[in-house]
Amino acid sequence: MTETENHVSADESDLARTVKFELFSQREARKKGQYPPAPSSKSFSKHLRRNIVDILRDAIGAYDVGHPWGIGVIERVATTDLWVDFDRLMQRNSSEYSDWAYKHDDDDPGSRILNFILNASDSGVLDILDAGVFFLERVLPGFQKRNSAYLRMWNVKMSPVDALAEIDVRLRDAGTVYRVADGTIINSTDDFTHEEIVVPALRALGEPGFDNALNEFHEALDAYRNGAFDIVLTKANHAFESTMKIIAGKLGWQYDDKATAAPMVELLVAKGLLPSMRVAPMNAMIEMMKSDVPRLRNQMPSAGHGAGEKAPVIPEPFATYAISATAANIRLLVDSYKAKRRN
Repeated sequence: MTETENHVSADESDLARTVKFELFSQREARKKGQYPPAPSSKSFSKHLRRNIVDILRDAIGAYDVGHPWGIGVIERVATTDLWVDFDRLMQRNSSEYSDWAYKHDDDDPGSRILNFILNASDSGVLDILDAGVFFLERVLPGFQKRNSAYLRMWNVKMSPVDALAEIDVRLRDAGTVYRVADGTIINSTDDFTHEEIVVPALRALGEPGFDNALNEFHEALDAYRNGAFDIVLTKANHAFESTMKIIAGKLGWQYDDKATAAPMVELLVAKGLLPSMRVAPMNAMIEMMKSDVPRLRNQMPSAGHGAGEKAPVIPEPFATYAISATAANIRLLVDSYKAKRRN
């Protein structure tokens, strides 16, 4: 086999595993700001379960598909042992899976795991998906590196990195509250995602063409969950700036690519993007949008600037405030853009 043939990632012609492919219904939903949906669901649809099954099967490989090794000799493939270990891990730690395995004792471990995902409770799917993510993060990289010459033969079609990324995308696109982070499944709404603040901002950034800002805002949310509060301020500011630049570009307004948040706000106000209102409230809103996130970020040395010998710690309340202020400002900007476009 050549080095190219040993590569695990999908071939360019394999559209079935192209994560970013969007169907007509998804494109139409995106136009309405409804795709990808804001995280709200804690349930796993049949379609999402099948996606998970396909990803795990492509990343782990075949179960007990023998490789001819001489006349009349069939060698047990190494991916079989991965399924056996996965099955043993679940039987020892999940009562629901243990009951399932007892009732399906005649099935091979690979089939037992995949069929469990299709039929288990949502809680059961979460548990086995969490274990699957652990395998993809901790076990599969070393295994695939040691056995790179045999992966295609063992029906391995996806690298662990690609598999983890696709699981995260599928969970997000299905509108679930779950995400992949640091080798585990996490709940993206824990402690800080408020329906009236963050969710509307996510929906607003589902507008066509706002992908970069949406990704940056998700990065800010992910950093918050991981306690990286300095990164929260940086990514939140990036999302805020990107939103304004995207709007300016869509409306044909010239701006400096290196412009920061404050001059971008001045540009959008000068162009009349924001709705007409009384002078005093308008000035207060402009000052808020100039100062909330950009100024907070600028005054925190570790948030995107040189911190000297000792980087100050960004307190959690500041990060929470940055997320909330960014979300509110993004929603205002996108809603104002949509109103201007309609008119």
